[in-house]
Amino acid sequence: MRKVTIGPELKKEFGLLARALNEKATRFITAKPKLSYSAMLLLMCISGIYVFLFLKTGHEPVRRKGPNVTVLAHSGSSVQDIYAKLKLTLYLQSSIKVLLAKDSLSHADSLQLTALLEQIEKIQHDKIPK
Repeated sequence: MRKVTIGPELKKEFGLLARALNEKATRFITAKPKLSYSAMLLLMCISGIYVFLFLKTGHEPVRRKGPNVTVLAHSGSSVQDIYAKLKLTLYLQSSIKVLLAKDSLSHADSLQLTALLEQIEKIQHDKIPK
């Protein structure tokens, strides 16, 4: 059983008419190219005016949500806390670099290095208030 689709059926039904219309349009465009070009530009302008002025899309504009007040209530103190922790971390890192730059570490240097690393770990695991 042969599968029937709409394309070949339309081609059989209207093929001669489509071919004749195509030939007439080609003859007209080649005979009067300035008129064809002007008509094309005029139709494009009319289409643009119609789309931008008269066509309603039905969509409402996107509404922006207001700021989340709970986040803003803590944001100032959170930024200050983060800045203080960052400053302390940078100070601890510079202290660690000074200790590691030494050729050999004494027992006191080792204890100080351990304390500095523990402070950095504590800063990393502290939670920021939300």
